Amino acid sequence: MRIDLRVGTRALAGELTYVRSDASFLFLPAQRAELEERAAGGVWAAQIGTLQVAVSVLRNEALYADGLHATALWADRVCGVPNAPEGAAFLRPPTAIGSGIGVSIAGVAQWRTVFDASTGWVRVGEDEDPDDMAVMIASGVVLGSKDGHLHSLWLRPRFVPQ
Repeated sequence: MRIDLRVGTRALAGELTYVRSDASFLFLPAQRAELEERAAGGVWAAQIGTLQVAVSVLRNEALYADGLHATALWADRVCGVPNAPEGAAFLRPPTAIGSGIGVSIAGVAQWRTVFDASTGWVRVGEDEDPDDMAVMIASGVVLGSKDGHLHSLWLRPRFVPQ
């Protein structure tokens, strides 16, 4: 899916957690009112397997990521730290998408997942090539692009048992 990244916009503040007992990422905004303002008009989901990037209907701005993603899918390997200043990511679907709709970008395990225990970053990527550009859209959530397309999702959660 096409994507436009812009540096300089403040990332959505909050906390990304990975709940081991649920095998899921969960994003909780620091201020619910800020999320509600950014998501006015509703939200659709760009789906990478069972992970979802929440996207505002009115602006197609990516807001945060969450969803099921079992550690059995992860390869333990060094992936480093994304070079990602705070910014905004605007997804460009080929047609308008309404609230509550999910659009599949990749099937389960179609994109590779790497976990770097030394940094705490989880990278879900189309391939292992580096991103052309990346921005942090929310606390612990980075989107990367390559050739103008969504190329990677980086997540740095706080791990909790349940």
